[in-house]
Amino acid sequence: IIVEEKIPLKDIKFIGNREVTEKEIREKVTLNVPAVDEAELKPIAEKIKGIYREKGFFNAQINTKLDIDQDGKGIATFEVIEHEKPIVKRILFK
Repeated sequence: IIVEEKIPLKDIKFIGNREVTEKEIREKVTLNVPAVDEAELKPIAEKIKGIYREKGFFNAQINTKLDIDQDGKGIATFEVIEHEKPIVKRILFK
């Protein structure tokens, strides 16, 4: 059995989020975790992606990164690539 310690979380950053504010993300997604590992960031990213889907940004991508500072504390970064909202130009009924 290999036991690995989670990294104490110092800060959470959001990059590229123009259409959804950081405040809105923090209200809708639970981010108050004392320690994380890289794998735990993925479900949080999916929740953020869900917020974008609600606003019509179905192609939004959320990339995650966990950096460790010199004190051994983690800085979680969520990079948002919003892309354009899809536009329906025409609907055909047959």
